[in-house]
Amino acid sequence: MLDTARAALVELDNVVFLRRHKLYWGAFGHVRATIEALDELDRRSAQVDYVALMTGQDYPIKPASVIERALAESGGRSFMAYDRLPGGWQDGMKRFTHWHSRRIGVPRGWHLSVPMRRRLPQGLVPYGGSAYWWLSREAVDYVRRYVAEHPGYPRFFKRVDVPDEMFFHTIVMNSPLRDSVVNDGKFDATFDAEILDLIDSELLQQDR
Repeated sequence: MLDTARAALVELDNVVFLRRHKLYWGAFGHVRATIEALDELDRRSAQVDYVALMTGQDYPIKPASVIERALAESGGRSFMAYDRLPGGWQDGMKRFTHWHSRRIGVPRGWHLSVPMRRRLPQGLVPYGGSAYWWLSREAVDYVRRYVAEHPGYPRFFKRVDVPDEMFFHTIVMNSPLRDSVVNDGKFDATFDAEILDLIDSELLQQDR
């Protein structure tokens, strides 16, 4: 599958494949790969106003031109679904306070959780939310600086359960940029399949 993707995109000089990471669901690998992608933007001196973290499940509900215009008119706001903990985002405090390790794969996987009552570094207030977001370049640069200046923070999150749903949210929502974050939501294909079919139809009409 990777070779097929490379072959299809080889002529696009603005597409970069990062080195491959071994990922276990719910472990730190997803965060590590994302940080590497943000660092790659800096290494390439990429002139971008926004960074979107997306997967194949993420779904455009408007044409690219409309999305670009909306971001340009947003006043530099970031878009990231979040809740303050405890209480919000599936009441996920045990994800922070317990020590976690995951190995999920073939032939068997496991998840170890130890109640060690851990505390977030630097007295940060914990936040959680959707793992996928659109961050302004200012927010991305802040995240990179914070990670570089506080090595204990990523080290702590290596033993957080499903850290990609909390790592970036906690940094940004404890930063001076927190008031510029729009707490957005997303469709879930499990429940909203009919809506997504309607969106497909509408996008096809607009492209004609």
